[in-house]
Amino acid sequence: MHVTYRFDEHPEGTLASIRIQGDASGYYRFVGPLMAPMVRGNLRKDLRDLASKVSG
Repeated sequence: MHVTYRFDEHPEGTLASIRIQGDASGYYRFVGPLMAPMVRGNLRKDLRDLASKVSG
């Protein structure tokens, strides 16, 4: 899995976008649905950490 964060200037601050790429073949085809909530949780944590560094 590869996660890319991109930050662009925006009139109201910074616009952040996230792109996630991964291979859903073989083993991952079966565990993918179980991993999705963990990945979302990790992304939320990353965004909270970034927001606290920007505002703090």
